[in-house]
Amino acid sequence: MEIFLLLLFSGTIRGIGYIVSKYISLGKGSSHSMALANAIMDTSLSLPIGIFILLRTPDFHIETAILFLSILSAAAYGLSISLQYSALKRIDMSVMGIVLRLNILFSSLIGIIVLGEKMNNWNYLGLFTILIGNFIVLSKKGKFNINFGVLFVILAAICSAIASNLDKYILNNINSVLYVSLNSLLLMLTLFFMRPKSLKTSFSLIRNRFKIFLLFSFLNITAWFFASYVLQNMDVSKFAPIQKTITLIIPVLSGILIFKEKENLTQKLIGLGLAIVGIGLMYL
Repeated sequence: MEIFLLLLFSGTIRGIGYIVSKYISLGKGSSHSMALANAIMDTSLSLPIGIFILLRTPDFHIETAILFLSILSAAAYGLSISLQYSALKRIDMSVMGIVLRLNILFSSLIGIIVLGEKMNNWNYLGLFTILIGNFIVLSKKGKFNINFGVLFVILAAICSAIASNLDKYILNNINSVLYVSLNSLLLMLTLFFMRPKSLKTSFSLIRNRFKIFLLFSFLNITAWFFASYVLQNMDVSKFAPIQKTITLIIPVLSGILIFKEKENLTQKLIGLGLAIVGIGLMYL
């Protein structure tokens, strides 16, 4: 029960962070510059905590293999972000949101096949229900064809799922607080090396909108601290669907209850209902 509450708390904070990120995305600057700015702020907040933990554990050492996997995880997530940027040039945000939810399925399948995690029939039904619920919430009228944009999002979902499973393996071998700091640093470096010229713009964005970037990074890092602890004690095949679904539920409910967004209200409520039922089934 404690793990579930921490997972609920983590997903809720990340969902609130998603709302804040919407305001960030309305500002000037490329998506990559904004992502790098977020990564810089995340590192600025988490790295001092990681250094503090290191100073209190002078006998700490990280295996070369774990460090390599950490770099690989950051690279996979960085590639996922880059692919999403490329996809947005070719397809609508709504289409990307739907297709990207496939990372829930991919995360679970990789966890089951590669990490040998177990799920019963109720869990499989819950996973299917979560996917259907997510798709219903995000879907809008209109059809989309399989093009390069959609393929980029599918690859992005696979990369995100790979990163999640690497995180699970890494967290079995390292302090979760230290890994959050290390992961933030590596992700920042990954985004920087993808487009070094974005650094100047990113610092400009932080300087001009410091408070909103600080708030977003505080929420993001807090959620990641709790999530990393939960992931140490929970199978990724169950963690990913539940956490990502809670993250979706919060902004959708906020839109309905706070911002009075009535468009496709029945559709959203049905989707959220199915998603919540799916979360329950994942625990049977």
